[in-house]
Amino acid sequence: MSTSKTKTLSALFIAFVLLLSLTACALLFPDGTSGAVSIEGDTLTIALEENPTTGFCWSYTISDENVIHLVEDGYTAESNDPNVVGGGGMHQYTFEGLKAGEVTLVFDYYKSWEGVETAEEHIEYIVTVQDDGTISKVK
Repeated sequence: MSTSKTKTLSALFIAFVLLLSLTACALLFPDGTSGAVSIEGDTLTIALEENPTTGFCWSYTISDENVIHLVEDGYTAESNDPNVVGGGGMHQYTFEGLKAGEVTLVFDYYKSWEGVETAEEHIEYIVTVQDDGTISKVK
């Protein structure tokens, strides 16, 4: 195959992969944010797309840690291949309901040395917790 045909096919393949990945993100996060939420009883998990190799990382605040608190904080890279440089992944935060109340979870995506006021993305979740610690609503 000639070099120009190879380059053209490579460019088409890359364009296809990019289009496919954008479509997949839109399906995972139809509200336009980079986060996904799941609730199981007294546990709330929020997964956010993150690429720490760019310097950007998520930071969170809880309006009342007596109602809900963080029990797990972890990052999973999209690829385990050591040859993949600059790839992103998912940052997962797991919270546990403690007592009845409503709290606001705020997530900001920014470079720590530039400060939260430079956040590229800002997400707020209002979480309602029942008397037994069950998380009943997230909006």
